[in-house]
Amino acid sequence: MLSVYLTLLSLYFVYRLVGKAKAWWVMLACGVFTGYYLWVMQTSVALNFVYNFFHHTLAGGEPDPSKGFLALFYEHFTGTGFFEEFVKALPLLVLLWVATRVSPEMRTAIAIEEPLDRILLGAASGGGFAVMETWASMCRGRWCSFGRDWRWTWRT
Repeated sequence: MLSVYLTLLSLYFVYRLVGKAKAWWVMLACGVFTGYYLWVMQTSVALNFVYNFFHHTLAGGEPDPSKGFLALFYEHFTGTGFFEEFVKALPLLVLLWVATRVSPEMRTAIAIEEPLDRILLGAASGGGFAVMETWASMCRGRWCSFGRDWRWTWRT
């Protein structure tokens, strides 16, 4: 719960700093979309191809500590880094696609028309990623485990 509060607080700070009016529901939708996408990746094998592309195809396999520093750095940088940034960019790509297919009034509410829009929506997507990543890492060890059948299994 604290991670959600801190994320919303930081989004409010970025929103005020940018000084541009943007619909809050669009920003929250970006964060929720990113968090939901990460949850689906943890609970279903349907989206494993994205992970496999970045970690196995692009980076050459899972990071192996027995390799040298430069090889390990490359595997972490390309596999993990590109994967995370791609997941954070997905909501913005979806909004770009949706903006071409809606009415002009709705397009002005959700469109990514200038760099400030991208900053706000990117921060919201990054916030959703951070919340879900933090929550998933906490759940994995103590309170719950991810099941592959679209539901949580709570441990007591």
